[in-house]
Amino acid sequence: MLDVNQSNFGLFKQEGATKTTKLKVRDVFHLPLRVQIVVQFDEQFAPCGEEQGILAGFCGSLATDSSMFPINFKIWRNMPKSYLDHCWDNAIKVSESMAKRYVLQSNGKKWVANRLTIWNEFYDPTKGRNELISNVPNGIGRDQWATYVDHRLHPETQTLCIKNAERRKKQIVTHTGGSKSNVRRRREMLIECGHLIGRGHLFLATYKHQDGSWTLGKEHPRRVRCMGLTVTPTSSFGNTSLRLRDRLGQLESQLKSTLNAFKTYILIKE
Repeated sequence: MLDVNQSNFGLFKQEGATKTTKLKVRDVFHLPLRVQIVVQFDEQFAPCGEEQGILAGFCGSLATDSSMFPINFKIWRNMPKSYLDHCWDNAIKVSESMAKRYVLQSNGKKWVANRLTIWNEFYDPTKGRNELISNVPNGIGRDQWATYVDHRLHPETQTLCIKNAERRKKQIVTHTGGSKSNVRRRREMLIECGHLIGRGHLFLATYKHQDGSWTLGKEHPRRVRCMGLTVTPTSSFGNTSLRLRDRLGQLESQLKSTLNAFKTYILIKE
């Protein structure tokens, strides 16, 4: 079982003792009972260190297991709570709400990608519905597969796929950081320079080409570029509407003071 905790440090935990050892994702499934892997989370509530790779790989293994997370639901948000509770009780122990949010987002992202991979591999435009349903992928129940095929062949889904394909053509902005995650890169830069790393430093490290040119583009409204999966504008910069409301209150107070002073000046002149 993975023990995801923001405040714990170490890798290998058994009966209260914490030890550090090398471990691969496939080894997680063969650990003895009561043995846990402790994952560190940084100040931005993102997993860091060597354990981050194990957590990401383990989430990928769970997301591609159709018995853990069936593929026949239209979207990740429709996944019944019973499946998520089963994951928390039997696979991942989460003691921090933000860490739980990361695991949910990571599993959801990998679940969507896995379904798309399966469809691209087994879909044949020359075959009809019944032929597609009869070609069931290994490890997936026939009922799940039939429901998923019907979802993919639905006119509304096909229209949405065409729109998404057109949108992806417009996404020409790419980073230059390679396969290393921004969270891991930020951690390495923190250790190297000895102080917290902002997204400006990460942007310089991941969006500049060797010839000195930059990769720029519009930022997603619900994400913060270079800061990782769980970071949002609100968690990084605070509530924008509250900041604007406070500023408007200050301006209104200044305006009232100015008007009162002007009225007093007019009365004195009269």
